[in-house]
Amino acid sequence: MAKRRRDGSYREPAALRRIRESLTEEKQLQEFRKVFGCDPSSEDQLEVFIEHLTLEMYNAGCDQR
Repeated sequence: MAKRRRDGSYREPAALRRIRESLTEEKQLQEFRKVFGCDPSSEDQLEVFIEHLTLEMYNAGCDQR
């Protein structure tokens, strides 16, 4: 489990950060289009989608090398 910071927020695990950083902007858009069949209506919508996608990938063990 991620460690809590003094301000109450959680530190993101390094493996989760690596997954997120490995997705290029084009790959992020491709994944969004594959799931929803259209382009995102805003940067925020894409960002939230990528956060959920990378968390699911992390939980499924996609960070294993």
